[in-house]
Amino acid sequence: PCGLAPDLCGRGLGESLVRLAITEWKNSGTDAPLRLLVRPFNRRAITVYERCGFHDIGREHRVVVGSETEFMVMDLSRA
Repeated sequence: PCGLAPDLCGRGLGESLVRLAITEWKNSGTDAPLRLLVRPFNRRAITVYERCGFHDIGREHRVVVGSETEFMVMDLSRA
């Protein structure tokens, strides 16, 4: 898991963090897609991811702290 500490949210740092991760992915030479999971209610994060080029490709359910939780799966093309 990766993200900003709650006390750093809302300061405009998220986009820089995501763009740094994208740069590292592009420079890694991997053919693996860059995908992330985000809770559907987290509109601030989704907005940042969309600005960085990610798009919604579906839903996935995972067990988190003993209960099933829905996540949006987002993908970034290598283009």
